[in-house]
Amino acid sequence: MARQLRIEYPDAFYHVTSRGNNRQDIYRDEEDYKLFLERLIESLLDVYNTSLLFYVCMTNHFHFLLTTPDGNLSNNMRHFNIGYTAAFNRRHKRQKLEKNSDLKERFDMVDIELSRLKI
Repeated sequence: MARQLRIEYPDAFYHVTSRGNNRQDIYRDEEDYKLFLERLIESLLDVYNTSLLFYVCMTNHFHFLLTTPDGNLSNNMRHFNIGYTAAFNRRHKRQKLEKNSDLKERFDMVDIELSRLKI
């Protein structure tokens, strides 16, 4: 079931939490933690004028208590999460699926087989 739409309005207070995929750690070391905080300041505070009142960073998730004077929480969090994920992946040299990867070839074969069977 999809989550209900978030109600957003100016000067609202929000408790925001996010967890790593499959409950995996979102920081591997102290440098990741620093990168996380840098992105947090850049995205939420500098770009989107969000007031961060409280935060807790656990190994595999975080909690924020914040207020959004402009009522734009969804844009704030999308910008922050994408920015940190991209920086984390660059730092750890994680890449998206390559065109010539084994996995992509398997998916192509499934697609060909489904097309042949007209499914």
